[in-house]
Parts: sequence; structure tokens; C-alpha cells
Amino acid sequence: MTKTRSRLQIDWQLAVFFFIAYIISWPIAFFFGVDEELIRTNHSPPAANLIIDLPKFAFTISGVILFWLNGQIKEMWTRLTHWRVHLFWYAPTYLGPATLYLAST
Repeated sequence: MTKTRSRLQIDWQLAVFFFIAYIISWPIAFFFGVDEELIRTNHSPPAANLIIDLPKFAFTISGVILFWLNGQIKEMWTRLTHWRVHLFWYAPTYLGPATLYLAST
């Protein structure tokens, strides 16, 4: 019986995705910390909102950057805006949980 060595195959797009996301979020957490109250007292409101919210959207920004780098930004947009069901079904989907919450309170 012969043993074969399996080669480690790296999905480079996935690695780049996480690299970009962490490059966006970690320096902000390192330099400014994670205390929202402290950030809001030391910075102007627009700067504080940017510092607080940018790490929250780091993975989304990273995904859009990867689509842009691959030249697939138009395909991404068409997939996001393609309506797969009738517009009527979006109302209960989005308003149903809010209606149930209001009814329970």
C-alpha cells in the first residue's frame, strides 16, 4: 500500500477576502479601541460614525472589492436586483416580523 501526500490547495480569493476585511477592521479597533462612548466623546459625529460603522461593514466592503477586482461588479449588481418572485411577496416577508412584534407587545 502506497501513501500519497495530499497537497494543500488554497483558495486565494477566499484568503484575499479575509485579508482585505481584516485590513479594514483591525487597524480601527487597534488605534481607536472598541468603546463607542469614548469614540463619540473624542471625535466629531461624522468621524465617530465612520470609525464605529466601518468595521461592521468590512466583510461587505471586502466582497464588493473582490467583485470589482474580478470585473464582475455588473454581474453582482444584476444578481442583487433580479426579482425572483412577484413583488407582492416581499411585503409579508419584510413586514411580517414587525407586525408579529407589534402584536405581541
